[in-house]
Amino acid sequence: MALAISASQLLTPVSALSSSGENICGWTITEDKKMTADSVCQCDRDEPAVTLRGGATLDMDGYKIRCLGSEKAEACIYVSGTGATVKDGTVDNCEIGIHSAGGGEHTVLGMKVTNAMVGILVRDDSDDVVLSGNKVDSPDKHGIVIEGDNVLVSDNEVDSAISVGIYIEVEADDAVVRGNAVLNSGEDGIYVDGDTTLVESNAISDSGMNGIQVDNGSEDAQLVRNTIKSSGAAGVYANEDNILIEENEITGASHLSAIVASGDDVMIIGNKVKDFQDDGIVLSGSNGFIEANNVISLVRFADGIVVGTYGDSTISLVANMIAGNTVVAEDAIVMKSEGDNTITNNHITGDTLDYACGNNNWEDDNTYVNGRHSVACA
Repeated sequence: MALAISASQLLTPVSALSSSGENICGWTITEDKKMTADSVCQCDRDEPAVTLRGGATLDMDGYKIRCLGSEKAEACIYVSGTGATVKDGTVDNCEIGIHSAGGGEHTVLGMKVTNAMVGILVRDDSDDVVLSGNKVDSPDKHGIVIEGDNVLVSDNEVDSAISVGIYIEVEADDAVVRGNAVLNSGEDGIYVDGDTTLVESNAISDSGMNGIQVDNGSEDAQLVRNTIKSSGAAGVYANEDNILIEENEITGASHLSAIVASGDDVMIIGNKVKDFQDDGIVLSGSNGFIEANNVISLVRFADGIVVGTYGDSTISLVANMIAGNTVVAEDAIVMKSEGDNTITNNHITGDTLDYACGNNNWEDDNTYVNGRHSVACA
């Protein structure tokens, strides 16, 4: 899903249509500048409306840069070099609202982006960038796309992206995505391809597909303390190894489970899951750990925790609370894997079923309420 947009830029000035003050259309800004009026520009698809060079700060002071023309400009603001800052304004009607490239260490602060294909793009040659307090409204594709390393994406709002709200590309390592609000994404709220990504304390709601998805070889992601509501598919879908899914609150997953994880060495700890339409937590893989989760379903035919596919795995289930299930043909805990799995100290309302012919370790400290334990052979 990488963007097919050229990073090369033509710096020929675009024309200024109107302004009651100084109009910066077509400028290349190399030193600190504070805007004094809106800038309405006759833009060209092959060039940015404004170019900001490294070391300079563009303080928009609440004003707007808007492009007009038969085609949207490549970028409203193209940030190059090292250590530039753009803040406190609105950009409108460009392919990319703000395009960060060059040496990196840029800051984008308190900006609003409207009528863009991508709200904010950080290229893979632009590391150590900070995006904070920005709002991206109704982009035609993605809200925020990160390709560079060590990028902080914090306290932003992305509303009604046609595709993905916040996209961490495969090139991007060590990204931190913290405290963002991602609403009404057409596909995933947050999509993680890059390694060693921390996704923490975000509020994600009404995603067309998954609230958070980790895929395409991304390892060592940490998904911690996020609030995920009303996802069209899964709340969290993690298809990679070495993933931590901890202390998230997930409600109302529509078509898949609240948490679906299929890699090895996945840890699912302390999550609150309720009102899901399918199974609460589904884990298949080896050497996983599910501990101290509170799984509550008020939906018929939903299992609380499902572990493994038919075959070998080594999974531990420890100290889960699985309560409030209305079980007709489904069960509170379903073990599908043959292997040295341990199920201990759970409080279970509903039935449990072991398809491994009794080869899993069901400890005596499990508590059953209105349920029974059954063993079958796959």
